[in-house]
Amino acid sequence: MFVAISFLGFSVTSIKRDLREQSLKAEIPKTKPITLLIDTGESDSRKYEIEKNQTTAFDALKEICEKNNIGISSSQYEAGIFIKSIAGKENGQDNKYWIFYVNGEMSQSAADKKIVNAGDVVEFRFQSNPF
Repeated sequence: MFVAISFLGFSVTSIKRDLREQSLKAEIPKTKPITLLIDTGESDSRKYEIEKNQTTAFDALKEICEKNNIGISSSQYEAGIFIKSIAGKENGQDNKYWIFYVNGEMSQSAADKKIVNAGDVVEFRFQSNPF
């Protein structure tokens, strides 16, 4: 009889612990990834995702390019990092330039200065100068 009660007590305790762990897991919201799009202007836009809560637009681009063997070149200036080329597409080629957007809005800062967060969409577009 004592063994059965002990076993039953262990089972109830185990079930309570499992339910508490499941409840805690359900309370932790999953963050959305940072989405990075590289659009070379040739109908071959590429979409990537980064599982980070926060980074810079440049670090996101650099990480994706390194992981996917995509060539990238940049220069450091006082105002920040300037993207010169991605995937063989160089600024000035066909009078197009690399311009980046965050959540559909053209960034007003250098890529290494622009903080992006989980759920943001970062687009590097090779396009004609919009100015």
